[in-house]
Amino acid sequence: MKGALSLLLVVASLGYCQESEQPVRLSIKSDKQVHEIGEDIEFMLTIRNFTSYPWNIFDGVNSSKIVIDGKEYSSRRNFPQTWGGTSTLFPGSEISVALSLSAKGGYYDISEAVLAVGEHNIAVKMNKSISNTITIKVVGKLNTTP
Repeated sequence: MKGALSLLLVVASLGYCQESEQPVRLSIKSDKQVHEIGEDIEFMLTIRNFTSYPWNIFDGVNSSKIVIDGKEYSSRRNFPQTWGGTSTLFPGSEISVALSLSAKGGYYDISEAVLAVGEHNIAVKMNKSISNTITIKVVGKLNTTP
């Protein structure tokens, strides 16, 4: 009986450790794959809580990093906490937020050189969770004259 109880405690603690490894699943998508140089790059980030406990959205977003071409960039400031919604993501629930990459003072600390002409792979990281990768293309100014 004592051995069975010990095994149960070990399995329970392993389950707890695994749950805290990736508390959320991150997914990003963009409707636009080609951007002009200097244009903001906008995409949607969906965060889904796979834990058995409430997860603080602001703590997660404020600790997030953007990964561009394999390099991580931190946020410049805290995510606004006066948005009129809840700051808690309950177990099994998800939320989507719009993010914008801008070298002109955006949320993440990136420069124009990071989003130079060419293809770029973008992902979002929060603690140990990392999103899928999207590929965008930055081009020179598009000719819009007829």
